[in-house]
Amino acid sequence: MKICYFGIYNPEFGRNKVYISGLRQNGHEVIECHDNSSGLIKFWRLWRRHIAVIKAGGYDVLVVGYPGHLVVPFAKMLSKKPVIFDALCTLYEGEVISRGKYVCNPFMRVWVRFIDHAAVKTADIIMVETNAQCEYFIKKNTMFLLLYSAANSCPKPVLNIFCRRPSFSKVKV
Repeated sequence: MKICYFGIYNPEFGRNKVYISGLRQNGHEVIECHDNSSGLIKFWRLWRRHIAVIKAGGYDVLVVGYPGHLVVPFAKMLSKKPVIFDALCTLYEGEVISRGKYVCNPFMRVWVRFIDHAAVKTADIIMVETNAQCEYFIKKNTMFLLLYSAANSCPKPVLNIFCRRPSFSKVKV
């Protein structure tokens, strides 16, 4: 399977590094398409890189790496293939609750919730790590992928996909 690993993620961040490596070790071709530019230029560069990936033969599925909340709707606009969002947690949980950002700025808190909502509603599948996260996304009426992640030494990670749409089925990779 050809996978486009897409977004504003840091390829050296442990989570992305482990997933990309694990996918490759399990026989999948991973094409990285990322940009860390500031401002709106990142969207222009991602668009150009995505077009280059399409011209080079395309892919079967697009994974938005962590963090990617902001680019999931953009990825969905670009791609005709399924979009998988590696959520880890909601942006609100990561920025507002955990880091205490925007405590005095209710408008930014609303904006962060909007970004979360847009990411969850536009992704075809949400990748999470715990049952509690699954329950949260079930309440949001979203497909999810429960991923039991492990360190690099795990011989064969198992990914269980649980979906609500009949076009997908429970599979193991």
